[in-house]
Amino acid sequence: DSKPVVVIDYLQLIRLENPKQDSDVLQRLSDISTLLKRLSNLCPILVISSVNRASYKEVSLGSFKGSGDLEFSANFAAVLTVTDEADTRERELSLCVVKSRAGMGNVDIKFKFYGENLWFKDLGQVTRHGEETTVKTVEAKPTGGVVQKKLSAEEAKEMFG
Repeated sequence: DSKPVVVIDYLQLIRLENPKQDSDVLQRLSDISTLLKRLSNLCPILVISSVNRASYKEVSLGSFKGSGDLEFSANFAAVLTVTDEADTRERELSLCVVKSRAGMGNVDIKFKFYGENLWFKDLGQVTRHGEETTVKTVEAKPTGGVVQKKLSAEEAKEMFG
């Protein structure tokens, strides 16, 4: 039984069809997160969001720009940060898991990103609460099997109800 995975790139660009007249940015994001939570019962949803400037140095669950309700309703939240800016073709990244209802939270996972080949290499370093742990190293390379389709509001409503 396969389900589609919805990828939203990115949260702050979503516009509702009938926004409330007095809606501000925070209210709009709250309404969107409520809708996404309902849709997540049908299929997995990956939402890309910008982070606030205060989080450039230190990430937390409050790092996501204007998304208090999203923080509450999300099952998993992580921030991808660049930890080594020496070479743009080969960068060290850290995936900071700030929330995980089904697993371990407050974890940093180190990767090497090779921009020319668009692939990641797990460096086998996981840090949790200041303690470093070594895990099995894996590589993730593009497979070319990704199906991408942009949906209009009408198509999304038809597909997800």
